[in-house]
Amino acid sequence: MSNPQTPIVNAGLLYVNGLGIAKTAAKVISMATGASRDSTNTNDIVLSSTLSINGANVGANGVDVAAIVASSFYAVYIIGDSTSNESVAGLLSLSSSSPNLPGTYDMYRRVGWVLTDGSANILQFWQYGSGQARMYYYDVGISELSGGSSTTFAAIDIATSVPPLA
Repeated sequence: MSNPQTPIVNAGLLYVNGLGIAKTAAKVISMATGASRDSTNTNDIVLSSTLSINGANVGANGVDVAAIVASSFYAVYIIGDSTSNESVAGLLSLSSSSPNLPGTYDMYRRVGWVLTDGSANILQFWQYGSGQARMYYYDVGISELSGGSSTTFAAIDIATSVPPLA
């Protein structure tokens, strides 16, 4: 009996395993080890050691365009270089669909969200879930409604407490 030389192919499932985030300082979060499929479902991005993302810095393990600003949602991405010239890194971006990647990084996957307060500090949050579905709780509640006395239908803008997704 012969042994066929068939390659083992990783079937893309757009998975996210691990890669949990937590606030560690006013403008800093940590990302735990884990792996995910990139946004195009082509490559795996594997983080083998915990990393820190500093919102005061621009570039890999920082913000994609400029230092974080007040009262804004930031998407948290894991980024990678398909040529393996760069180490896997984290990135914060105001874009919820496609960050501005630094240097030779060419793949990314959104793995979370952070919200800044009026002083451009990251609000204390707790993230639960290790797959694609993750829940966030904040130490201080976020109020979208003041008064609430309408007797008819009234639209309420929830942009300050819900990430900007369709």
